[in-house]
Amino acid sequence: MGKILSIIKTILVFLLSFFVPLDLDNFHIIANITNPQQVLSKKKNEIVLVKDRDIFLYRIKEKKSEKIAERNPNDFVGISKDGDILLCTIEHFLINSYDDFSTKFTIKNLKDETEKELKFFETIRPIYLDEEKIIAVTAEDFLEQHQYLIRLSDGYMQESYMEKRKFPVKIPEDFDLKNLYYLKDGVYILEDIFGNLYLNNS
Repeated sequence: MGKILSIIKTILVFLLSFFVPLDLDNFHIIANITNPQQVLSKKKNEIVLVKDRDIFLYRIKEKKSEKIAERNPNDFVGISKDGDILLCTIEHFLINSYDDFSTKFTIKNLKDETEKELKFFETIRPIYLDEEKIIAVTAEDFLEQHQYLIRLSDGYMQESYMEKRKFPVKIPEDFDLKNLYYLKDGVYILEDIFGNLYLNNS
């Protein structure tokens, strides 16, 4: 059912483009994947897209995607510097004292082999993961927001500055932007309000 809705949305956006022309000359649409939870840069000309349980590899030059793995609903996806997929299982617990922990991160590879287990008093969730570090933020919106840098070698955590970065991107006029994913070296993806993905590789 989800795939059918995705196809219908793609067709609708395609038809609407005839009536609401957009300057998308430098973009191409990523077919068959909408509303991803994560968009990651893997290697040159390769992007990882996380959609629900499925992890896809998208090759920019070929304009093709293929499913390469699956994740559990509470898994966050990261990529090592060698391009290997990493998974961080997130678990939250109720705490009764300062000796308890409210968050547990379990770092695994795709073979489901545990590489590291980290426990924290703070209620946090990851927003970035590689083989050396995790960047995490406060998990609950009603709590005061903080960002943390976590060293995987020993679990050392320190608060880090939440930098608001500006990227050299061009958003077409009349484009209904939902999300912007800046990957590297001028490669970025625009997501419209329907969840369709437009990649700029100029």
